[in-house]
Amino acid sequence: MLWGYWTDMTLEQMFMLSLKSTGSLRHRFDISDSTLMKWILTMPNVTTISQRVEDFRGLSLITSEHHTNTRDSRVLCDNEDIQKLAIWFESHDPFPV
Repeated sequence: MLWGYWTDMTLEQMFMLSLKSTGSLRHRFDISDSTLMKWILTMPNVTTISQRVEDFRGLSLITSEHHTNTRDSRVLCDNEDIQKLAIWFESHDPFPV
């Protein structure tokens, strides 16, 4: 626990705040381009914050049975897949107007 809050609760609240803002998924049935972009672009920051909190607290998801997909090799593979998806989405608009 960190300053009276569980770290995962704090991170969840920070991340979910972006979805609860005006124009977000909770306020509309469709997703605007700006909301989707904001949501996607916050993911690296959330990941960085999560990693820094783990480092600060001396925790590691690698030792948890629930987080076996957070090993360096898997993260590298996932990052490569994300790049492939980003390139594909640049030429294939998933939300045509």
